[in-house]
Amino acid sequence: YLRKSHGEANFVKYAFNCGLFTQFTGRRGLRSEYSAKSRPRFTFRVDGNEPLNVEGVQIELDESYGDEELFCTVEAKYKTPLSFNIRQIYYPYRAFVPEVKPREVKNLFFAYEPSSGEFRFWEYKFKDPDDYEQIELVRRARYKVQFTKNPTPLKEYAVQPIPSMKA
Repeated sequence: YLRKSHGEANFVKYAFNCGLFTQFTGRRGLRSEYSAKSRPRFTFRVDGNEPLNVEGVQIELDESYGDEELFCTVEAKYKTPLSFNIRQIYYPYRAFVPEVKPREVKNLFFAYEPSSGEFRFWEYKFKDPDDYEQIELVRRARYKVQFTKNPTPLKEYAVQPIPSMKA
């Protein structure tokens, strides 16, 4: 059914359940945290100008994963875009950093590419969190998952009742 999907959420969840987020981050024990819409308040700079105020704009965190020391924001796409607006990574980063302190925050961009069947990951960081233009690509990776053509029926894995014991 996943192959018929065109929704980014399904592919993000599938990638997480297959262990691709663990593979990419190198962190075992990641758990799904939350996805959320928010209206944060913060200030930032662009081009060295006076700080700009963000107030009342709606942002969306597509997904997040973490453990006791790490929090990963995820911007997800179905199909790899030719470009994207930095704001899609920066605004959730600025909104959720205060909420998850003192954990380290990693900003992940994820895309499922149906033409090749690849799960693609990019990690970005902001050298100066207050400067919108201080984005830097940390690393990227591509993964392929083999879909099973003939899955084993679930009934073979279902919990079987214990035969009643005679006293």
